[in-house]
Amino acid sequence: MKYTMRINIIFFILIFAGKNYSYSQDSTFYCNYEIDTVTLNKIYSLVDTEASYPGGIEEMMKFIGKNVEYPSCGDFTGRVYISFIVNENGSISKILVKKGVSKEVDQAAIDVILKMPNWIPAKCQNENVTSRVMLPIFFN
Repeated sequence: MKYTMRINIIFFILIFAGKNYSYSQDSTFYCNYEIDTVTLNKIYSLVDTEASYPGGIEEMMKFIGKNVEYPSCGDFTGRVYISFIVNENGSISKILVKKGVSKEVDQAAIDVILKMPNWIPAKCQNENVTSRVMLPIFFN
């Protein structure tokens, strides 16, 4: 009797969990954000539509190729990971090197981000929101 009761309870929990899971898949998507400790603004990490460069990835690659200024220092090869904020109006702020190659190469990556036009901001429930973007820039 105890064994049958335990199986029924487990079966009920699995059915209940399955219903909640399928319900959450059908329900309205909710975005996740963090609060910036300095500005107290919301910075979204999970959105309905990601922030994007105007014209898409290909246009962004063309822009970087035309506008990056390679350092005059010796040999440099690698990938610089840049993090930045795309604000509700598409402007870029808070550019940080998350993983760099060298001081000169990292600065070249920051400089090309500073030259970029405004991005298309992220959206949460059809409203523009501030979000964080991570962008690798390759140097070779």
